Amino acid sequence: MSAALNLNLERLGALAELFAALNAGRHLNRLHDLALWTELERERDAYELLFARLGFDLRIDDRGFAWFHFEDSSSAMSKATRHLALLLLLIFEHQADAGRHLGRFGDWRIDRALLTELIEKHQLLLEAEALADPDALMAIMRSA
Repeated sequence: MSAALNLNLERLGALAELFAALNAGRHLNRLHDLALWTELERERDAYELLFARLGFDLRIDDRGFAWFHFEDSSSAMSKATRHLALLLLLIFEHQADAGRHLGRFGDWRIDRALLTELIEKHQLLLEAEALADPDALMAIMRSA
């Protein structure tokens, strides 16, 4: 076997945690998942190769996000779930940055103004997911 085909799994210390998070549809965030992100960057080639061999398309955006990308979105629910997870991540990040208590989620006002702020702050990421429109984000919130 060539060296390119060999993987030293002992070097992939966060393999189980990374796989569990990504396979659950989570987007890793460099700011909020620092330990996992550091591990992912350190062994990027190995993780990409291993996940590819397992049939997963690991995407790592240099702006600080990583996720499993699924070309075959035969399940609309899967895509909707990923969009909702991304939106909630951005909302929680925004509210934390604003100093709001995350445990008081039920008290937050999530309206067009907030969604517009999210689009302005994360335009490139939301454009990549075809979500850079307040109406699209409102539709996701209504479907939740």
